[in-house]
Amino acid sequence: MNFTVLQRYHHQIEEALRIEVEILRRELNEAQECVGRLQKASDRDTQRFVAQTYEGVSSHEMVSRYAEFDGAMTTIRQAQHRLAKAGQRWNDKMAEVLKAAQESRRFDLLAEQQAKREQTQELRREQQLMDEAAARRMQDRA
Repeated sequence: MNFTVLQRYHHQIEEALRIEVEILRRELNEAQECVGRLQKASDRDTQRFVAQTYEGVSSHEMVSRYAEFDGAMTTIRQAQHRLAKAGQRWNDKMAEVLKAAQESRRFDLLAEQQAKREQTQELRREQQLMDEAAARRMQDRA
């Protein structure tokens, strides 16, 4: 397989992984925003309930509100769990991106070394041709 094809392939893998990381970053941000919204809503509901309890609340309403708060807490825990999973997926994908970037860099360095070797060989060929031409001129003069 051609070296440049491998090099291009590794760069494509790296780019695809970077796109996936960006998608996961958006999912992570959305999950963070969701948790924040749920916590703010829960805080507002709690403050409102506390204010209402000072005014007096029936036991039936107290039980009803407790069920609402319990449901809200369950929803928040689920959102936090999704947030943790999104964070882990992002971290895992970033590790893949870093590894792919290292591989791409290795191929880039190998390409640079190969180009230098080819340039050196070309300079040697040119020098050899010049030396041969000079030797022929010397022989022709003698």
